[in-house]
Amino acid sequence: DHKTPIHDHGGEECWVKVISGQLEEVIYRMNENNKLTVLRTLVSKKNQVTYMKDFMGFHSLENTSGKRTMTLHLYAKPIRKCNVFDEDSKTFINKKMVYHTTPN
Repeated sequence: DHKTPIHDHGGEECWVKVISGQLEEVIYRMNENNKLTVLRTLVSKKNQVTYMKDFMGFHSLENTSGKRTMTLHLYAKPIRKCNVFDEDSKTFINKKMVYHTTPN
């Protein structure tokens, strides 16, 4: 039952493939009053792929399978920073992304 915060991808493209389980993706956009509104909700199951880029809006992903879900995320380029929605302040916070690389 884990869920990501609402976020963008720092201008990069993102593909998410469901390896096992099920994800619910909620796509949002900012309205003229600077409030997030839901555009649509999608459910992805095993072997389905979703696509997201910032011009499409913001999104969150939630495991709705009732069990462990595994996904593979592919980004066109590494995401250096992204905007994450803070539920308490109802604003976006810019987050710097950190990656760990292991030697072959």
